[in-house]
Amino acid sequence: MKLLIKNKKNIILLVVLILIIAVGGIFWRLKSQREEEFFVKFEPPENYVIKETPEGKIVENQKIGLNFKVPEDWNLEKTDKITWSGGINEYGIRIFTSDFKIHPRSPWILIPFEGCLINIYTFYNRAKADFIREDIKSVQAIRDEKKEVIEINNHSGMKYIYGDFDALSTNSYAFVMLNIEIPINDRIYALETYISAKNKERCLQEFDKFLETFLIVKTI
Repeated sequence: MKLLIKNKKNIILLVVLILIIAVGGIFWRLKSQREEEFFVKFEPPENYVIKETPEGKIVENQKIGLNFKVPEDWNLEKTDKITWSGGINEYGIRIFTSDFKIHPRSPWILIPFEGCLINIYTFYNRAKADFIREDIKSVQAIRDEKKEVIEINNHSGMKYIYGDFDALSTNSYAFVMLNIEIPINDRIYALETYISAKNKERCLQEFDKFLETFLIVKTI
């Protein structure tokens, strides 16, 4: 009788142990999936290759299928510095005109007071990519002056407008940021430019011209 009771206790303890291990495994898996969903990984600057061609300077990243032309007489630099850019840390390519001057009220981030600047970077984040895709659907249904659906190489993305263009005509220190994000799977191709009172028309035109050379040739 005592042996039977002891065996039952052992069985109960074994079942409890198995349940604890199973629940712990499920919790760990869910936690790992959650962390992976919100983890941001940037495409490193060294994967961007700069090529001199008869047509001009070309930047290519074969790993992510990205190709774009640097505007004539613009400067280019790779950056692995951590800067504030649309709420995330930025690693990638920065191109800017020779007359570029940093905004006096923004010493911690490269915002042009004169001249034009464009940041190009790519990062991986499943939650962010899904959020952008939902934004595309919602903006197509409901108009939003601060958001616009944009098509680049038959890929849908979002253009986000941070700031007020009207303020540029009354405040010489005001600026507007344009941020384009194109989600493909868990990868986001991102571009951003800053528009100040002194460079509004010029830099808007340059940004539109640059987008015409921005090619995404791989979507896997």
